[in-house]
Amino acid sequence: MTDSNELFSEVILELYKNPQNRGKLNVPSLEVSGGNPICGDKATIFLKLEGNTVVDASFENVGCAISTAAASLLTEMVKGKTIIEVLEITPHQMFDELGGIIQTRIKCATLALVLLKEGLRQYQKNPAKTAISGIRV
Repeated sequence: MTDSNELFSEVILELYKNPQNRGKLNVPSLEVSGGNPICGDKATIFLKLEGNTVVDASFENVGCAISTAAASLLTEMVKGKTIIEVLEITPHQMFDELGGIIQTRIKCATLALVLLKEGLRQYQKNPAKTAISGIRV
């Protein structure tokens, strides 16, 4: 069995044990949900937008330590950023912030980012559509 220290960085363990921004925002501007049908991780990302700027973000999820930590980290990263800046966040930035990710857990680490980016792209096309679901990673 793999030692948890080999699988999870200290950052991941801390964010998993004490996630930031967990829970639904009151009256979110955008709600995006989806999951990974292979491993079963599911997440919903909530954003509060003012104009093109993310003023608040949160998440709810059922998933592993990596997907929970990544969602927590991402909701902190996007606050105060414009939609364009959020769309420019790369998976590698997430991996670096999380302290590294092993190759077999990439989809766990990028679930929240994929949901967020796809939701924002759809929101840009149709701002009236505030709830987007069924996105698969």
